Amino acid sequence: MSEFIKNRLFILWPFGIGLFAVMFLWGFWQSGVTALGFNATILIISILFFLLGYKNSGEKWGINIFKKTRLFWLIPYILIALSFSIYENPWLKLISLLVLIIILAIFINYDSLIDKKIKWNWHFVDSVLTSRILSFLNSTIFRKANDTLMNAIRLNDASGSKKIIKKVILGTFLFIIIAFIILPLLASADPIFADKIRDVVSYILNYVSWDVIWRIFVAFVVGFLLTTIFLAWKKPQLVEEKLATWSPDAIVGGIVLTGTLIIYLLFIGVQIDNLWVKSLPIVFDETASLVKSGFWQLFTLSVINVILYFIFYKKDHNIIQIILTVFTFSSLLLVISASQRMFLYIKYYGLSYEKFFASYTVLYSIILFVCLIIFLLCKKKADIFKFLVIFFIWMYSIATILPIESIIFKTNIKLSAMPKSRIELNELTMLSSDVLNTAENYSIKGQEEEWKRWIAYERNQISYKSWYEKNISNLINSR
Repeated sequence: MSEFIKNRLFILWPFGIGLFAVMFLWGFWQSGVTALGFNATILIISILFFLLGYKNSGEKWGINIFKKTRLFWLIPYILIALSFSIYENPWLKLISLLVLIIILAIFINYDSLIDKKIKWNWHFVDSVLTSRILSFLNSTIFRKANDTLMNAIRLNDASGSKKIIKKVILGTFLFIIIAFIILPLLASADPIFADKIRDVVSYILNYVSWDVIWRIFVAFVVGFLLTTIFLAWKKPQLVEEKLATWSPDAIVGGIVLTGTLIIYLLFIGVQIDNLWVKSLPIVFDETASLVKSGFWQLFTLSVINVILYFIFYKKDHNIIQIILTVFTFSSLLLVISASQRMFLYIKYYGLSYEKFFASYTVLYSIILFVCLIIFLLCKKKADIFKFLVIFFIWMYSIATILPIESIIFKTNIKLSAMPKSRIELNELTMLSSDVLNTAENYSIKGQEEEWKRWIAYERNQISYKSWYEKNISNLINSR
């Protein structure tokens, strides 16, 4: 640890990130996610560079961050980070922050593995994810914080002017603590002294901003947390791959899978007339029920199939593998049915955030089930869990850089011109400033004033932003 502390860049970088956060992202507490633009992209990428900056203990600041072995997760991470600087899209920003934290937690620790070819099985989850990440949250942070603090105030390790500076800082800090204890006691004993102290405190407060003090404190906390996170995750980790010691019995597994498959086939048989819908009910509630039931069937079956894959995939029982293949085909059939219902739903009622991501989930599931079928047909055993995680972050990262609101707006405008359309165009005013320039070319009959007020309101919201809170879409649509 002492080798890292001696490196000035290591000390300055995390606290510089904390200082940047309180200077350029403080508006988040007042304006929410709309205050996240260019500033968020810079912060997110800076944290990434800091956590990957050092390669191994004792080495200098590394520049080979974009290794080929990291690109499969670095590219999605950077795409999500860049999305803050491209679109307003407030609906996605909080979700993106959560996804970015998960990506860092998983893949920074994965990057520390000596053997990166290890299978992502339950042993990997327990050794790399649970033990390493959760133990950091449980105890490591406090131990690392204590070590860092002790190193900072240890006088014997310093010499010359540095030793004097440390003594002055330590003495001042201790004096302030003692003063906060003694002064209230003396003030309560003598009213005249209390008045004098009150006058002095009032005079000081006229020149001291509590907002500045609070920002300095937050900057320090952010820098300290980043430092302790790095110290907890930087060490190379050797995880020995353990083969599964338990294998499901062929008879038990066959009964479970066959019985479940029969239930699936009965379910599909009962709904055979509804698997491919030619038209939707006129009543909206009936339409929503018809479409969403298919979607939840898809979601439930997807979860069940993934669990069954982890249990029975490539367990040397050919019959079980055949049954799993039939499982996947039956799920794929329901996915295609759900996609057709969603297409009709969008065709008559228009596109929205919910319907866009429901459609995107259907697309994800179709690709997923096709890949699962391919994995079953291949002789080599695939790393299913790793595939699911990486496939998800890639699909999500691509979604974040798509012009989602523009797609929603233009799709609804075109579909509303169809004879049997039930689209309410006034609902487009729920979108953000990403579509302002496009919206100016359209107006709704009878609601022109409301349309203009919405455009004016969104333009004003952009004008209230600082330059670092804006994004490319703001710059384009503010004109």
